[in-house]
Amino acid sequence: MTDQSSPIRPPRELRDQWRKEAPLYNERGVTFEDWFMGRAAQWGADQQLEQCVAWLDGYEREGWAAEQMRSDCRPKPPSLKQQALEALERQSK
Repeated sequence: MTDQSSPIRPPRELRDQWRKEAPLYNERGVTFEDWFMGRAAQWGADQQLEQCVAWLDGYEREGWAAEQMRSDCRPKPPSLKQQALEALERQSK
């Protein structure tokens, strides 16, 4: 899916933005380098997922498998409402 001779690399503008956002050191002990590497790894994984979704989308008519793949690989966190309902269910047991 990716050209291994040309690795995925975030654009300069994005790297510059990350440099501005990155903490020098935070309360959980995450260093600038750790934060930056995590951000870059997540960006690369997101790029690969989008390439896979685009490839899959090219082989199906309805588009549902590509969307299902994206939602399964990057699930959204539960809403506050859903979290509250789950907490109520746990308390009632």
